[in-house]
Amino acid sequence: MMNSKNLLVLAVAILCGATLHAQSLKLGVKGGVNFSSLNVDPALDYSNPDSRLGVHLGVFGQLGIADQLIFQPELFFQQEGAKFEDNEEIERAKLGYITFGAGLKYEILDKINLMLIPQIGFLSGGEFEEEDTIENVTEAIGSSEVVKGTNIALGFGGGYTFDSGLEISARYNFGLTDTNDDPLEEGFFDPGQSVKTRSLMLSVGYIFGL
Repeated sequence: MMNSKNLLVLAVAILCGATLHAQSLKLGVKGGVNFSSLNVDPALDYSNPDSRLGVHLGVFGQLGIADQLIFQPELFFQQEGAKFEDNEEIERAKLGYITFGAGLKYEILDKINLMLIPQIGFLSGGEFEEEDTIENVTEAIGSSEVVKGTNIALGFGGGYTFDSGLEISARYNFGLTDTNDDPLEEGFFDPGQSVKTRSLMLSVGYIFGL
């Protein structure tokens, strides 16, 4: 499995190689907050999970390939997960991913754009935490023991780019793959349950040389 260091080297090489062959390529940085949750099917006994507040930070490129159409590769660190709560326990899924995405951005107006970006995420850390609110005891297990190492998602959203290069955007990511890998039920989920990520990304970025 490709680790996060090798993934970073690969992404930088792709962006640098594109720079040598395309004068229209622009690079940017982006960061912001994530409101994430997990879609569990069949549902848990708990009520609907609460979202987890996390962050994302990364770099991206923009390469014009047609009138109003832009190809955008990305490399991000993203925090995802959810919180499940009942009268006696609070269970928190805390997941970290290094994600590589590549998709399209379409400029519908002068500064307004829509985007569709598939991405693959590589689990970089995190834990499943269980808090007994009666006994005031907390136990945790590493996320890699109960979650698959890769996660494929599809993101769609839009943004606004200022003349200065500042960009604000919002995107919703739908997990497409079942990430549950817990045959011994050491975490929160049964072996027969499908667990898929969901996250809303609110971002502020800057495009260099715009």
